[in-house]
Amino acid sequence: MGSRSIIEEGAFKRVGDGKEINLWQDGWIAEYEEGRVKSMRPSWCTAKRVEDLIKEGRWDHELIYKVLTKEEVNCITRIPISHRRKVDKLTWIHSNSGEYSVQSGYEMLSLKKEKEEREKAGLGESSRCMQNQKL
Repeated sequence: MGSRSIIEEGAFKRVGDGKEINLWQDGWIAEYEEGRVKSMRPSWCTAKRVEDLIKEGRWDHELIYKVLTKEEVNCITRIPISHRRKVDKLTWIHSNSGEYSVQSGYEMLSLKKEKEEREKAGLGESSRCMQNQKL
């Protein structure tokens, strides 16, 4: 695995105002497998950015429940929304600082290898929403 693919796998967008995050393509759900929405966008749905899921400073639960799976909803609604209108930020999920380092990249690869070995042994995770993952 090359360094670029390692960084792409661990990078995600932290929600601020949601204006710069593509709802359907970007990695922005830190606690969800692969960090991306997996649901297919319904043809009637005009939501394109994360900001479209926010209504009056809160998650628009009515819309979210209509377009996403229950697992996605559970992970998304735990993401705090900035009331200070902060911009979205690209960050590294595998470090407390949000900054990439060679050490944090190595640790991510080690954890990934352990997970793959557990799955081969039949000890995989029971839920795709990983509640204790580092932010």
